[in-house]
Amino acid sequence: SSGINAEYGVSSMAQINSLGDNVEWVDTRPLSYTETFDFATRLPPNNLPLMRRYLRSRPKNTTLFVFCEKGYLAFYGAKDMLKLGWERPIYWFDNGGYPDLKKLALDQ
Repeated sequence: SSGINAEYGVSSMAQINSLGDNVEWVDTRPLSYTETFDFATRLPPNNLPLMRRYLRSRPKNTTLFVFCEKGYLAFYGAKDMLKLGWERPIYWFDNGGYPDLKKLALDQ
């Protein structure tokens, strides 16, 4: 697992999507944040049963890209996924979040 820092080295959404064969974006913000990407899965914090079901349903070639609003919930979300037995690649967006990623999306 690795943190991807918003301030250093993320220049496009394509760069994020090239982290693996099947990159899935996971939004770990609370559901009170209603705006997100239409291609992202919502896994709010503190819902481990939902997270466990999601992880078990992923294809073997899945790489997870976890993000939140500022970075800390992405880190803790990735940590929870690892505790639940996720053994495949996982990246979290550190020192940034949805607002920074939205800017990248608009630049596409």
